[in-house]
Amino acid sequence: MSRIGRKPVTVPNGVTVTVGGDNVITVKGPKGELKQVVDREIKVEVKDGQVEFARPILDLTLGYSHNIIFEVPKELKIATAQEKGQNPTILLEGIDHQLIGQVAAKIRGLRKPEPYKGKGIRYVGEVVRKKAGKAAGK
Repeated sequence: MSRIGRKPVTVPNGVTVTVGGDNVITVKGPKGELKQVVDREIKVEVKDGQVEFARPILDLTLGYSHNIIFEVPKELKIATAQEKGQNPTILLEGIDHQLIGQVAAKIRGLRKPEPYKGKGIRYVGEVVRKKAGKAAGK
């Protein structure tokens, strides 16, 4: 998936950008005016002469032919991190521990760890017992 949507858009001199209700972006310049409706899930911010877009949706690449976009409940905060040489980690924060456990189980259920190669989503500290592969026979 392209990362171009993460880059801020620079606003030239003489152009004003405003974000109205229902995520309607209005751009006024010397040549005219444009209006564009953006999905309400996407956060749009105008600051320091730049327009920034942010998606609150968790985007997972799990080895399938497509990415999986997982919508996180608004009560939870989510953060992702990947240190060099380590597997990526997903951190869920919130006040409702039952909801955190339920969301964590749903995320894990998208790609459960399998016993032959050990691939899949695991909880921190979870150990997956590996099985021996199929023996070569004649």
